[in-house]
Amino acid sequence: MVYFVYGMFCQVNIVYPVRKRETIKLYLIKRRRIHEEKGVTTLSGLDLAALLRILDKNWYDVSSRGKLDNEARTWTREMQHTRHHALWAAARLEHTSYNNELVRFLRQSLTASHTARKSILQGQLQSATNEKICLMRKSQCESAEADFVRRMADLDKAELQADLTARPVAFGVMVVE
Repeated sequence: MVYFVYGMFCQVNIVYPVRKRETIKLYLIKRRRIHEEKGVTTLSGLDLAALLRILDKNWYDVSSRGKLDNEARTWTREMQHTRHHALWAAARLEHTSYNNELVRFLRQSLTASHTARKSILQGQLQSATNEKICLMRKSQCESAEADFVRRMADLDKAELQADLTARPVAFGVMVVE
C-alpha cells in the first residue's frame, strides 16, 4: 500500500521536502519536524499514514497532475479511516488490559487488607469480656464486611466503565449569541 501511494506521488513528480514555491502544502509542521528529526528526506522514507495525510491535504494538486477521480479520493480517505480505526482499537485494547490488570491488583490488595483487618477484629472480639465491648466488636466486624463488599462493588463498576467510548448525550441545535 505504501508503494502504491508513493507511486502516485512519483507519477505526478512531487518531491519531498517541498520547495517554498511549490503549491503543495505539507500536512502539519509538527509532523514535518518529527520526520526531519528522524532524518527522513524523501517521500520513500515516510510511512503510510504520512503519505495518506499528504495525499489528502494536497488532493487537488495531486489529482490534477495524476488524473485521479473522486473515487480515488474516497478510497484514500477510507484507507485513512481504516488505519485510524486499527490504531484506535489497539490503543483501546491496551487501555482496557492495563485497567483490568490494575483492578486485579487492587482486588488482591483489598482482599489481603480485609483478611488482616477481619483477623484482628475477630481476635479482639474473642478476647473481649465485657458485653458492651463484644457488641462494639461485632459492629466493627459487620462494618468492615460491609465496607469490603462496597469497595469490591466499586472495583467491579470501575472495571466495566474502563472503556472510553463516545456516545451522544444530547441531540439538537445550540445557538450561541
